[in-house]
Amino acid sequence: MSDRFNEFPVGAKRSFTHVVTAEDVRRFVELTGDDNPVHVDPAYAASTPLGRPVAHGMLTGAFVSRLVGKHIPGDGALWVSQTFNFHHPVYTGDTLIIQAEVKQRSESQRALVIAVSVHKASGQLTLDGEGRVQLLAPQRPEPKAPETAPQRVALVTGASRGIGAACARQLARDGFAVSINFATDESGAESVVQGIRSAGGLAWTARGDVREAESSQRVIDEVRSRYGRLDVLVNNAGRPLRLIAAEQCAWSDLQENLDIYLKAAFVCSLAAWPHFKAQGGGAIINIGSIAADSRPPARFMPYSIAKEAVWALTKSLAAEWGPSGVRVNMVSPGMTETALIGEITPRARMLAKAETPSRRLAVPEDVAAAVSYLASPGASQVTGENIRVCGGAVML
Repeated sequence: MSDRFNEFPVGAKRSFTHVVTAEDVRRFVELTGDDNPVHVDPAYAASTPLGRPVAHGMLTGAFVSRLVGKHIPGDGALWVSQTFNFHHPVYTGDTLIIQAEVKQRSESQRALVIAVSVHKASGQLTLDGEGRVQLLAPQRPEPKAPETAPQRVALVTGASRGIGAACARQLARDGFAVSINFATDESGAESVVQGIRSAGGLAWTARGDVREAESSQRVIDEVRSRYGRLDVLVNNAGRPLRLIAAEQCAWSDLQENLDIYLKAAFVCSLAAWPHFKAQGGGAIINIGSIAADSRPPARFMPYSIAKEAVWALTKSLAAEWGPSGVRVNMVSPGMTETALIGEITPRARMLAKAETPSRRLAVPEDVAAAVSYLASPGASQVTGENIRVCGGAVML
């Protein structure tokens, strides 16, 4: 534990953003037992002035806990007291900006008084308050990471949770040193890293919005500078699914999905290409979706188009880069138990299970197993392929 108290003078600020999902609410209910119908019953909530289910106020407060525990002051923080004022309700899909500012310091007690606030992206204030935080003094030096260079190195984009996190953990078990890329969910990425390290693996976080070429290049250059090589790139970055009817789509909806899925995979692959070529090979694994196969599900159009484009990118790169020893493949999950499907109703999930030969939805570890195979020497003659992890929901 490093001593970070002096990094937080009066006026120091920290913030992060978070998109509230149905999965957040579900997990909060599961943890606390607070299944008040204003939070979980659309019909009941519609009969109130709220109009629709509202996220728990203390769920919003929990993001302040993350701010204290991970950002200001972070490691070693002990939350002593807090007052909250709740101003406006928070709904699933709202983007929250959680921020804090140091107002007072006590050197003798190693304590900070911080003002906290939570705004929606629109600027609407949902919560504010003031808290007192003590920063525990370090008792021992921070352990150093192992210096021995690993034999294989992987980068997984969007790896702070869900399928990306499962892929990172599996590749670490396979002996890879793994870079955990994230754009906003720092605490989730750190949790994945700590889990891998606790199991004896090598991992570190790499912040960067991989939709941007400069950011992707920086993330990949960091991997190369750390261990001198990059063997596997898993293009997984995404966001919770937003369903929209075709007649309600604007071009911006398609462009947004193309940027999130196609552009991110494209710019990351281009940034990795010179390194793969110089070392005589590598593997790129794109995460697709069976939504791009056969008849697209209703209201999936922007997502399906983007994932179909990722499949075209996969085949094109496999054909062009194969002579240089670079294998490019895709893993396409069916409906998988992650935050991505937060807008899918329980009834739709139940029907999907019933219509799937395996009679269950996939879990992230199922997808990670397919990625593990494609990253392994056993797949040395596999390129331009699409492995569908869907329990037989699609058979081609």
